[in-house]
Amino acid sequence: MKSNFAYILLLLLLVSMSDVLLAQEKAKDKDGIGNENVIIVVDYEAIITDAQKFNDYPSITDSLKTIVNLKYDFLNKKKDIKVKVMPIQAARIGGAGPVAKLYNGFVQLAGGNHASVFLDASYASVRDKNYSVGSKLHHFSSNGKDFNQFSNSNVEVFGKKFINKKHTLSGGLAYSMDGYDYYKSRNFEMLGLDVDLNQRYNQFGGNVGFKTFHEDSAKLNLGVNIEYINFSSLLTNNLNKSLENIIDFDAYMVTPVTSSATGKVSIGLKSYGYKSEGDTSVNTIVNVDAVAVLTHDNMRMELGGRFFVVSHQGDAANIKVYPKVNFSYNIVDNIFIPYVGIAGSVKRAGYKGSVDNNPFVSPNLDLRNSEELFGYIGFKGTLSSSISYDVQGSWKKTNTRALFVQDTTDNAFNYFNLVYDTVTTLSAKLELGYEISNKLKMSQKTIYNSYQMDNLKAAWHLPVWDVSLMLEYKLKDKFKALIEVYMLDGLIGRDFDLGQEIPLEMDAFADFNLGVEYNYSSRLSAFLRLNNLSSKKYNRWYGYPRFGFNVLGGFSFSF
Repeated sequence: MKSNFAYILLLLLLVSMSDVLLAQEKAKDKDGIGNENVIIVVDYEAIITDAQKFNDYPSITDSLKTIVNLKYDFLNKKKDIKVKVMPIQAARIGGAGPVAKLYNGFVQLAGGNHASVFLDASYASVRDKNYSVGSKLHHFSSNGKDFNQFSNSNVEVFGKKFINKKHTLSGGLAYSMDGYDYYKSRNFEMLGLDVDLNQRYNQFGGNVGFKTFHEDSAKLNLGVNIEYINFSSLLTNNLNKSLENIIDFDAYMVTPVTSSATGKVSIGLKSYGYKSEGDTSVNTIVNVDAVAVLTHDNMRMELGGRFFVVSHQGDAANIKVYPKVNFSYNIVDNIFIPYVGIAGSVKRAGYKGSVDNNPFVSPNLDLRNSEELFGYIGFKGTLSSSISYDVQGSWKKTNTRALFVQDTTDNAFNYFNLVYDTVTTLSAKLELGYEISNKLKMSQKTIYNSYQMDNLKAAWHLPVWDVSLMLEYKLKDKFKALIEVYMLDGLIGRDFDLGQEIPLEMDAFADFNLGVEYNYSSRLSAFLRLNNLSSKKYNRWYGYPRFGFNVLGGFSFSF
């Protein structure tokens, strides 16, 4: 039944469509177009209307823009994290053991050939935050043949008070007595003279000082020290007595200027009152040093000057001004540090200073001030953690430089006196240091000097070569071996022949020394020193040969 209804509906649809088609055909005939085919030939022109496009990004076309400030708030919520800490062993300073015990007293006693006696003793407080006090005693003597005898003795007491951990007050007293024998002159026995040649030097003095120690670099640090020395010499039988009083005052101040600049000012006063059989004089030297220290990265520079006011009894005061400049630059992490500098000074050795250099000087000396200007250039650094070096070349011109020569005015005593000249010195220096784990240490220094004199024939008793070498080796904290080499070469002494001055080249002065020490415990040890292994009697001063081979052995004890 449903199928028949569908057929009927389809038939009615077809009949209605046929009427529409016939109507169109009739309409064409009515307009006169007919069924002709019409072909129109024209250029093709495609016309497409513009499409309305949308921007990829939105934009505001309104003249009034509204900016919205967005604020984001985060929830402050802490997440619990559980960490388990593992305990570690506490670090120790100075090794794993306890702090080494210090002893108040120390004694070193030894003896050797040529009737040599050696004593060194000290007693002092240990590890006290408030003060430090102590005393020292030293004696070394030998009774050699051919007037090669000497005796050195001194005693000292000292103390220091720590104030608020930033200030210290110090002081001390000292007394020493040294004895030497003048060698006989060549005319001594010929003239039948019987004179005691024992020369004795006595020295008494004391000092007091004050210093500040501020760790803060922005604070001022200063220091003051005053020292007095009474130095006298006396040949037996009260012959040729000489006396010198020395007052030495030093003060300094260090203050920061900026974060990279520091100012240093120091003031010094040295007064020498000398009295002998032929001279009585007072000489005073006042100096003021003003230096600015500039640091920037790897550069360090000192720039300033030195001012001297020199006053000699009976003469007008004299003023001298010298530069004081030092520049260094760390190019490669302390491996290579070049440096250069120039400075000047006014000095006076005085009677005591002359004796310290040469104990066989005459009691009556012509003492003068020396003026020097010097410059230097070099480089230094470290080749490794155990090797260091320093190479330097220098130039120095000294007006009125003192040189030691034998005194020919006395028939009995083989004195040395002073002569003066302007000396220009060119020097080259090499220093090396080597150290491995405190077991092996080596230090070496070699200096070569060249002298040019204005008037004298030679640089009397000044060395051309000055070489020193020290080698120390420790074995298991029980044994220590020490090798020392000291050499002076190019020394020239002055001699006379028929009244004519003759320069005489002296043999090279060389000392080869060997030392061995055995530590029985931390308190007791024994040592042996073998000196001048070549056993040659070298002359440091012309006509005064030193000991040949000599030995010194003993022990040291702490208590």
